[in-house]
This record gives sequence, structure tokens and C-alpha cells, in this order.
Amino acid sequence: MQDLNLIATNAGLNLNGFVLTDAVGVSDNGQFITGNSFNAAQGQFLGYVLQLAQVTQSRLIVTIRLPGVTQTSIVNQTFNTQVDALLNGTSVFTRTVTDPITGAGGVTALADARSALQVGGGLRRVVIGAPVLISNTTTLLGTTNAVVDVASGTSTSTATVNTFGPATVATGDLGTCATAAANNTNPTGCSLAGTPVTVDAGILNSNVFTNTLNTVTPTTTTTVNQLISAKWQVSATAGNQFGTVHALSGVAAFDRGDRLIGQLLGMGGGQSSGSDSHVARAAMPMQDANGLGGENGGLTMFGGYFGNWQHIDADPTVPVADVKGSTNGFVLGLEKGLGAARVGVAVDHGTSNYTVRDTTYPESLSLKHTQVALYGGWQTGHFSLNGAAAYGFGTAKTSLTTPTTPATASRDVRSWSLGAQAGYTVPLGKSASVELVGGVRHTAAKLKAFTETGGPSPLLGRDQTVHRTRAYAGIEAQAGIALGNITLTPRLHARYAHDSGDASGTADLLFVSAPNGPVMQALGPGVGRDVAELGGSLDAAVGGSVHLWLGYDGTFRNGAQAHAAKAGVTVTF
Repeated sequence: MQDLNLIATNAGLNLNGFVLTDAVGVSDNGQFITGNSFNAAQGQFLGYVLQLAQVTQSRLIVTIRLPGVTQTSIVNQTFNTQVDALLNGTSVFTRTVTDPITGAGGVTALADARSALQVGGGLRRVVIGAPVLISNTTTLLGTTNAVVDVASGTSTSTATVNTFGPATVATGDLGTCATAAANNTNPTGCSLAGTPVTVDAGILNSNVFTNTLNTVTPTTTTTVNQLISAKWQVSATAGNQFGTVHALSGVAAFDRGDRLIGQLLGMGGGQSSGSDSHVARAAMPMQDANGLGGENGGLTMFGGYFGNWQHIDADPTVPVADVKGSTNGFVLGLEKGLGAARVGVAVDHGTSNYTVRDTTYPESLSLKHTQVALYGGWQTGHFSLNGAAAYGFGTAKTSLTTPTTPATASRDVRSWSLGAQAGYTVPLGKSASVELVGGVRHTAAKLKAFTETGGPSPLLGRDQTVHRTRAYAGIEAQAGIALGNITLTPRLHARYAHDSGDASGTADLLFVSAPNGPVMQALGPGVGRDVAELGGSLDAAVGGSVHLWLGYDGTFRNGAQAHAAKAGVTVTF
């Protein structure tokens, strides 16, 4: 409880030596007090009326800032990642993403780069390496600071400021102030004006302030903005072509059709015999020493074995490894003489095997093929004209070695072959002659569709028809040598030929995983179109109706050669 004399002193009242001794009464509103006072020096008692101060309330908030601290910096990274793909050193793909290489965009870019390398390699075997980081650069784009006040404590205090009127005091909510109120000291720097209250003259106002003291620590967060630029590279090496054996299916069919047509064309003419590339053919009996015709109206049956071995050089322009091939089969035929003309039918069957000798991933082809043919010829004097047509059917089976399991397939092959040959014979004495020949042999192969199974990238083959036409001209010579009951007839031939069409072989292929394209073309090793056909045979006439024969046929061209052995028998009825 405050002393009345102290209240008077604080209010600035001069009591002139009087001391307020007691209080007798208080007004209804509590603002006026009556009582007695005594002046000891004068020995005098006087009454008094004391008007108390007006009491008001104010509140405010003061923030006390402690020394600031800095949190660990935040690093904000953005990315610029470039992915390149190189096939044999040539760029086939590039992409820039805003993810790191391990992010979704980076992973997708790497996958697309590998796909681009595979597509860019086409039918070449592509070895794709691991991604390599070429460069990685971090660029500082800038920094930003963010300051946040972190509350660390709250306390309250009160203070009273007495003001003797006339005056105006601010009461109520003063908001946030720079300094708190102290006894008889008002706060400063307040954000709100509060509610003004008028203090009349002679009135003492006691304004009670409630200070809320908030203690905060300023905390600074530094953000660092970085750009990370990285360049990744995926490199691949494209090796030899795969799927070459599918292109060789047509080549095998060409050789088989050309073989049979060449045999049948060579069985007519003034020589009555001869040989063609890749195949042994029957030597027809001669009617006279010059061999100018067969037995008029006679029936002749022939049959024989043929074997062929060929080599095709590697072709770096495709690229493809070298090819080895072999064929084994037999031929049977029946011919009827009709005066100056002749007609006949023949059939052959055999198996052709080809191997693409890639050192890492070899490929193989096996074609079993049967052909049926009709042929005929006409001869007058020294001139002869012959023609033949054949239809063939068979199955080609292929196998491609892969890094996993072999990719195998089977496809049907149909062939049509036509040929015509004209010859002119020049006698050289009684038992020898030379024949000048010229002609054309054409083969078309219908390669049916197929689907490989096995391997990481199996192929689809589309239906397609391939063609090869061989035009030729040359010379054939023979001579008869009588040895008792046996007549030996050696024969030699040399011809120049030129191929047109799909001489090296081709196949239209797709990946099983992408049946709608793009279409890729497999090629066989490139070979020269100019061909030399060289060969010879030896016929032995045993009696008047049986001939035994054997011989050799060879074909030579740029990038390839073939050698054939032959043996057979001809019987005339």
C-alpha cells in the first residue's frame, strides 16, 4: 500500500511542512480522499481533500534480438546433362536433359542412345560399350540469404508512468515497441498510437504498462545455386553383317537352277555333249565321228552325281566374312529323239550348304532343293538350237550364332529357270570338232517369309523374288579316240559369261521386335559380274549303248570361284 504523503510527493504537491496524518472519507468513485494534516513547526492542524490520479492501462510488445547465427548452407542444384552416341566414331544420337544421368531423363536418354546405335548399325553386329563421362563442370549461378527470427523465450513486466494534467496519455494496445516502458518512462518506437486519454488540469494519471518481452535469435539461411553440366558418351563398334545366310538363299537357288538348265542345254548341239558350271552332265552318244546328232528316234536315259565346292571372299564394303559352300546331289533324265529334234524330262535333287565364316558369330545355310525340267532341241547340219525350263522347290534352313542362343529359321524356296542356247559346229577332221556356242540362262527364286527364333535380335524375312540372268558365249571342243572296243572322247570348254540381276544375293529383313520397319537389306559378299567358265570331261563309250563319263567344271570371277566334280552314265535303248 502506498503512503498518502508519498503519493502527494510523486504528484509534485507542495504540502508546506504539513504531514497527511489520516484519511477520514473516500468519495463514491474512489478518486477523492478527505482527512487531516499537521504542521509540527507551527503546531497547526488542517483538513485536506486529496484527488487521486486517474488510472489507465497500456500494453505493448518488445522484441529482444540476440546475436544472430547462420545455418548450414542449402545447395540448390540444376542439371544440364548431354548424352551422345557414336557408331564407329560417327555421331548417331545426341540429347540434352535437365536430370542427372541417374534421373528419369538421363536413364531414358541412355536407353534411346543404345537403341539409336542398334538401329544405326542395321544388320551389322553392334558391340555397345558402357557410358563414359567425358566432362563434368559445376557453375555457381549465385547465392541468396534468408533471415528468419527464431523465438527463444517470452517474459512480462509492468511499469507505471504518472502524469499530472493537463496532458494526454496513450493507452490500450501500442503494438510492437522499440523499448519497453519503465517506471515514469514511456516506451518508444511503438507501431500503434493506442487510445489517447485526456488528463485534466490538477489530475494525476497513473498509466500502467504491461510489457511482453519476446527474445528471438536471427537465423540466416544461405542458398547456393549451382548448375552441373555433364557430358556422357556411349560408343559402339559395328562389326560384320548378320543375316548374310538369308541373302545366300537366293544365291544357292540361282546355282541350282543354273546348273540344271546348263546341263540340259549342253546335251544338244553338234558336240552332243559338254559341261556347264557347277554340274556334271550326261554325254550323249554320237551318231558319227563328228557327233552331229544322236540316234534318230532313240530313247536315252542318263543319271549322275555332281558335287560342287566354292569359296566367296570376304567383302569389307558390306562388311561380311568369307563364305564356304558345297553342293551334293544327283540328276536323272529321259530323252526321246524325234528325227532332227529331241525332247526330254529331267529331275535333280541335292543339298547345298553354305557357311559364313565369321570368327565370332558364324552363320550356316542348308538348302534342300528338287527340280523338275522339260527340255528340247533341234539340229540341222552344223547348227543347233536348244531350250529348257525348270521348276524347283525346297526348304532353306538357317542358323545364326549369337551371344546367347542360336537364331534359327526355315523358309520355303521356289525357283523358275529358263534357258536357250544356239551352237555352230566346225568339224576338224574325222573325229574332232569345235562348236561355237552362245546363250542365256535365267533363274528366279521366290523366297517365302520366315521368322527367326532364339537370339537377342531375331529377324523377320519378307516374301521377295530375286533374279539372276547369265548371258554367255564360248567354244567347246571334242575329239574321239578309239581304243579297241572302247571309244574315249575328251571334251574341253571355255566360255565368257556376264551376270545381271541379284548376282550377290539379297534379302529384305526386319527385326521381330519392330515388324513395321524400317526394312533392312542383307547382302551377300560382292562378286564380279564377269565370269570365266572353264572345264573338261572324259567320256568312255563301252559297247554301243553305254557311256561312262566324268569331268570337272570351274567358274572364276572377281571375289569368288567354284570347282565341281562329276560322274555318271548314259544308256541308249
